[in-house]
Parts: sequence; C-alpha cells; structure tokens
Amino acid sequence: YIKWRLYDNPYVRSVVRAVYEGGRLLGWTAFTLGDDGMGYLVDLMVACEGSSFSEEDIIRALIVEAVVGTRNMGATGIRGWRVNNHPFDRMIGRVSKEIGFYHIRRGHAVVIYDCDAGKNRVTSENFDQWFVTRVFTEGVLG
Repeated sequence: YIKWRLYDNPYVRSVVRAVYEGGRLLGWTAFTLGDDGMGYLVDLMVACEGSSFSEEDIIRALIVEAVVGTRNMGATGIRGWRVNNHPFDRMIGRVSKEIGFYHIRRGHAVVIYDCDAGKNRVTSENFDQWFVTRVFTEGVLG
C-alpha cells in the first residue's frame, strides 16, 4: 500500500526523505510538487523512542527538509493538513508554527466513508482518538 501510494501512484510522485541515528530509522517524510505549483507535505512519521533526539527535533528536521525540497522543485508555497486533536497531530502543528506555518481553519480535513466491515467494524464516533497518517489517498487533493 505505502509503495503504491508514495512511489507508484499515478497521481502523485512523492520524494521521500528520512532521518537516521546510526543505522536506525527515526522518521521520514514524503512531499511532492502539485500541478498548481504548490508543494505538498504528503506524509510524516516519527518513531524515535530511546533516541537522543526528541520527536519535535525529528519533526522539525523533516518539515524543513520538505520545505527546502519543494522550494528547490519550484514550489510557491507548501501545504499540509491537520486532521484532529490527536497528540501527534498537535505536536506537528506546534512545530510547524515555530517554523513559520500557519493554520487556515476552513475546508474539510478528511472525508470518511462508512461501510460494513463485519464484526471487526470500527466506529468513527470519536475521531480525535484516531491516529491518521497524512498519506494522500486520492491524488493531489487527498
């Protein structure tokens, strides 16, 4: 799934960058340049427990890498999206603001299609408890 979404997706061609400590992967980001000239933060993941770096340090480095990378691709700006009040989402928001991003409170962050998943069905009633990655699922507009 991730391979198709990031590398073989016919709608979005992502660049992936990662942060390592020694040989251990601490986090990665994927970004792209849209047809509209905007850079897009496609995804960002961090798993740095036990590292000498904090989650905020890794997030900051990855977002800066995405900003510089999309700027070098010719982007006029860079966009990401915020889904909910999950602690990881809030942390990315805080670090992004420190770097110079701002939050535009409009539009729809996500669209959920409920379908019958049998006895393993997960309810969508408390969306703030979800951990949702930023992987785009339907092209540039996500």
